[in-house]
Amino acid sequence: MNENQKMLIEVSHEKEEEVQKGIQRMREDETVYWDYPKFIADSLDFVAIKTLLIDRDVAKFKQLAYLIGKCIESIFFVEPLNTKESPHYVKPFSSISISARQHAFYWALISEQEALIESLAHLMGHKGEAWEVEQARKDMVYMGFAMKYLLLKEDDRAASYVKPLQKKKTLPKYWKAHLQILQGILEQDTEKAQAGLEEGIQRKPLTGEQYFYELLNVPLIGYGLLARRRGLDVSLDHPKAPQAVFEHHELEYPSTDFLFPEIQQMTWRDIVENAEK
Repeated sequence: MNENQKMLIEVSHEKEEEVQKGIQRMREDETVYWDYPKFIADSLDFVAIKTLLIDRDVAKFKQLAYLIGKCIESIFFVEPLNTKESPHYVKPFSSISISARQHAFYWALISEQEALIESLAHLMGHKGEAWEVEQARKDMVYMGFAMKYLLLKEDDRAASYVKPLQKKKTLPKYWKAHLQILQGILEQDTEKAQAGLEEGIQRKPLTGEQYFYELLNVPLIGYGLLARRRGLDVSLDHPKAPQAVFEHHELEYPSTDFLFPEIQQMTWRDIVENAEK
């Protein structure tokens, strides 16, 4: 076991305690901030990675991915409820931009939970492209919108974001590999998408992404699962992207009843359709 793995175990134990305390707080504290689930999602990242790499429990890894995705989804749902009259009011409210936090897509895809994948695809960008560009660099925004529309099978709209990226000469090699996968999906070219995966696994995640993505390349796994979702038979068998995560698993998903009761019946339509009015 190397030093990074030892550190992962140590950090994940701390984060697991934080998650359990956070969930308990959400059940008991009637004044917990509306954006508190984001804290739980960030802590679950570490726990999920340790669950796969150290515990070798693929099913639980995917179940935790579902919890991460649901916590992120909940931030979209609670934002309209964040008024001064609410006991959960927080100022400033930390809105979610999936352009800036694309791992929302990766974790949802890992979870295999169809409703969650569809929900986050619709929620991404619902405030408009201009707002997204204010939250993240334009390249990230374009990659995010390309993924959104590929998930929704609106390929013409996805292509409108991929084409400008193809013309750029300054994209990091890490992103170029992701872009090649997107191109492979649009062209239904399995070899191109597979080559993008194999190139991407050789590249380090960008500075600023979760530290332990150097141990488990969650972004690349997400892109690979997107390609598989769109009918391309691609996969990897690498310590940073194990074959097992690309395989289908029959799962029972954990309860999310700790999330605010006000949002339990909400769907992406409640947010997106109101934004369109």
